[in-house]
Amino acid sequence: MMGLLRKEWTVYRSSLMVLVGVIFLGAFLLGDKQLPVYAAVFIACLYAFISDGTDGANHTDMVIRSLPVTQKQIVMAKYLCSISIVVLFSLVIVVLNWILPFLTATLLLDWVLSIAMFGLFLALYYPLYYMIGSKVVHYGIHVFVIGSLVFWGFFLGGVSYDRLSQQIEQLGIPFTVPIILAGIASCLLVSCLLSIQIFQTKSR
Repeated sequence: MMGLLRKEWTVYRSSLMVLVGVIFLGAFLLGDKQLPVYAAVFIACLYAFISDGTDGANHTDMVIRSLPVTQKQIVMAKYLCSISIVVLFSLVIVVLNWILPFLTATLLLDWVLSIAMFGLFLALYYPLYYMIGSKVVHYGIHVFVIGSLVFWGFFLGGVSYDRLSQQIEQLGIPFTVPIILAGIASCLLVSCLLSIQIFQTKSR
């Protein structure tokens, strides 16, 4: 499975470095504001669409199936790579907000909620991807971009997010954060097992 992860890095490292550069550029353009950690979620979701779309166009899946790896390892590598991407980019944003004097630091709650949002996306995306195929990539990316703009305007940019944050803070961050992370981890585990089952069934 490590070979599959190295494949993702080797093929898409130039694109990932460009995205990191965009994050750095955004940090300097924002001035005394905060680089939103939710940008990492948007980038990681786009990466999932782009990588799967490229693999489908190049028939990389056929090559991978000929390698000495199991179907379980193929699916798990997809999940692990996507999770690694969002953690990497979110940590880059958190560090930039922390070390650059003209930016304000990222709150722990914002980071946790961004990871939770991506976890929910991933838990839905890959079962649909393995069930429906490339149509999820072709049509899903348009739905995702439009949905992200609407979500940003009506939730993250509005009062709904502030209310949610206040409710979590009232319950106590040390109490709610582990529950949120455990819930997302459970959803991802169920999603991964479901994706493996779908992939194995369709490959017979």
